[in-house]
Amino acid sequence: MINLHDVERLLWEHRDFSIEFTKWVSHSQQLTQTKLRDLMFFGKNGAMASVIIRMTNTYGKQQGDKWEITKKFTHDEMSCLIGTPRETVTRMLSQLKKDRLIDYDKGYITVMDLNGLKNICHCENCPLQICRL
Repeated sequence: MINLHDVERLLWEHRDFSIEFTKWVSHSQQLTQTKLRDLMFFGKNGAMASVIIRMTNTYGKQQGDKWEITKKFTHDEMSCLIGTPRETVTRMLSQLKKDRLIDYDKGYITVMDLNGLKNICHCENCPLQICRL
């Protein structure tokens, strides 16, 4: 824990720290805003699509038209990312697989149609430093 008074003093006395701190706060706010936007405006399906896109941007390897997400994710982990019960994530992943947007096998996701996912969450093509997990 850092005392608020100490942070204020650092911000006041060290210009470089102040600038970097402001950038960090701004970046954190942008991340939070985009996650809330996805959930509030496009529902759970939009939030799920957005999380998969973020996974792709963070852990994805392109294989032709497909993207293989190299990190394994459990349904519980994904449910925490979008704030919904695990059972809902299971249902949404099954529907996305049925719609041929993704393939999901033993925790590994392959994105079959990235543009289809982007349509669900009305992707605004955020910069990669924002659209990541």
